[in-house]
Amino acid sequence: MQKPHSINLSFLAFIGVLYSFQSILGAITFQGMPAVFRQSGIPPIQIGFIYLLMLPWIFKFIWAAPLETWRQKKGRRTNWLFLVVNSVAIVMLLLLTLTTPDVGLYFIFILLAIIAILSATVDTALDGFAIKESNALDKNWVNVMQIGGGYLGSIVGGSLFLLLVGRYNWKFAVYAMVVLLLMMLCYVLFQQQSVKELGQKSAKQSLQKTFASKQVQYGIFIVVIAQLGLRLAQGMTMPFFIDYGITLTQLGVIGSIGGATASLIAVFLTGLWVTKKGPGFVLISLLAVQISMYFAFYYFSEKAELTLLQASFLLLSNSACVAASFVALYNLLMRLTSPEQAGVDFSLLQGVDTAIALIAGVISGALVQYLGYQSYFLLCALASFSALVALPLLNKSSSPLKVVI
Repeated sequence: MQKPHSINLSFLAFIGVLYSFQSILGAITFQGMPAVFRQSGIPPIQIGFIYLLMLPWIFKFIWAAPLETWRQKKGRRTNWLFLVVNSVAIVMLLLLTLTTPDVGLYFIFILLAIIAILSATVDTALDGFAIKESNALDKNWVNVMQIGGGYLGSIVGGSLFLLLVGRYNWKFAVYAMVVLLLMMLCYVLFQQQSVKELGQKSAKQSLQKTFASKQVQYGIFIVVIAQLGLRLAQGMTMPFFIDYGITLTQLGVIGSIGGATASLIAVFLTGLWVTKKGPGFVLISLLAVQISMYFAFYYFSEKAELTLLQASFLLLSNSACVAASFVALYNLLMRLTSPEQAGVDFSLLQGVDTAIALIAGVISGALVQYLGYQSYFLLCALASFSALVALPLLNKSSSPLKVVI
């Protein structure tokens, strides 16, 4: 029998690959496509509407309970769900090559919407699987693998995708993503026999229990105040670089090489930091870093164009800050979920986070178009400052959060 606190490397690799897979799909949609659309001449206010495709992640908690109840009846259902649903998502991605962004915008939106629904479904099962089985492992390192794998996928689906579009063309970039995703899915197929669900099978999952949980209620409050500034800034960061003279190829090189390195280092170091200081302290500290970052963006937005060095500084620093912030936040949220129905609890918390991202993403385009980048980044800094003031006050209360902040 496995020791409660031993690290199962096969399990860590398995969830890391799957989180990277889901993140590649999401990054193509929410990071790569906005920059490609902008280069194709689509105005910022229309680009913002792509964040409506986050709706499946917002409402996935609705089908999380029946999905998790079905999934946990037999362990092999989890593996086959990952394989079959992700295979359909790859087919939808491949169909993108039938058109181009400048002439097939609505067709692209439909395909990306289908991918979003499929990916949100897999994400629900994967969260439940990873959180529940991490009870027998070192939870902090499982969280590092979760965020690190997801962020690595984000670099591939965002920066590398843009690099391939800029260096070659739209179809080549999509084909490359399809080949990479197929290779990852082959790994999942190969590993499925060696990765088993370690915990006891859960009782019927209940959304009512999730809404009644005090831990989850406080988790929702944390997500709302802590993520507003970060999510608002994410909405138009990539188009910002395009508007300030950085090409897709340059953006792809900086992000895929430097951004990946900075982000993964940040994930690992933040994992160590969380182990020593706790996720709440780390999250509060990183809010101060976020504020500094947004003032840096504000300063450079006064210029007519960015130099490659300036763009590299902003992109790498921001990538590291965002990656570290997600490690701290999601580690905290994992601790607030119930082991009996981790998938349902975490789906609701993640849905709230996605709702913040959706709202911020939609309004970010309008803010930039009507107020400009300077006012936009000042608002991001103000939102993060509000969280920096509010979160420490929770530690003085008698709330359930006192044990994790």
